[in-house]
Amino acid sequence: MNKINLKKIKIDETLKIILKAENIINCEYGITETWDSLKHMELMSRLERELEIELTEEQMVGMVSTSKIYEILLKDED
Repeated sequence: MNKINLKKIKIDETLKIILKAENIINCEYGITETWDSLKHMELMSRLERELEIELTEEQMVGMVSTSKIYEILLKDED
């Protein structure tokens, strides 16, 4: 399995755990019932820990949907 697939699996697992959702494909901050401001900070913290990265404020603010999370966290992997 390549690096990008492993990273995506970690992202998916983190989203499922924090948002308590099986289907994370269309999750969005403020729209998905379980994704409020507190869960957003918990999600950002867990992603940093799981991926061993440090997110910028700009990245954290921009990660408002599953697709944006993938876009931001996987962009340098291709």
